[in-house]
Amino acid sequence: MDEELIETLEDNQVQLQNVMSSKYIAHFLDEVSSWQSKLSVADLVISIWFEVQRTWTHLESIFIGSEDIRSQLPEVQKHLSKLFDNMAKMHFEADEEGNPSKAALGMHSKEDEYVPFIQACDCSGQVEIWLNRVLDTMRSTVRHEMTEAVTAYEDKPREQWLFDYPAQNMV
Repeated sequence: MDEELIETLEDNQVQLQNVMSSKYIAHFLDEVSSWQSKLSVADLVISIWFEVQRTWTHLESIFIGSEDIRSQLPEVQKHLSKLFDNMAKMHFEADEEGNPSKAALGMHSKEDEYVPFIQACDCSGQVEIWLNRVLDTMRSTVRHEMTEAVTAYEDKPREQWLFDYPAQNMV
């Protein structure tokens, strides 16, 4: 299928080149130029996508097949701030020996504001799966906190209310 796609794209590019060399092109020059530009962009996107696929096929066995690397990925916390707005790190539940487990209990902002998750988030397994679980947990936690804050707004003094709820700048 890849070869068929590339062959079709190249055929269309050649046909446009032939049209461009015609002496009757003046009336259609803008439209043909537009199509040339579109096909060039498509060619570039396809080339980049093929490169991504080739790279992934080399890396897939490392990240998916290696239990050792998969088990260490949740420790990819130093990169959380690149993935999620204002999340600096997560707080993990400790196992019997005091080592962090794969269950995240909450999140810390860059300003070191801590927001506990409304439920523990399992950060084990494939990266793309547990990162989506983290995202879902973050969203449901912030949604819950916002609902609680709005409900309590009328009942508490403003100064107390400000400090009782997160600044909601996590997600």
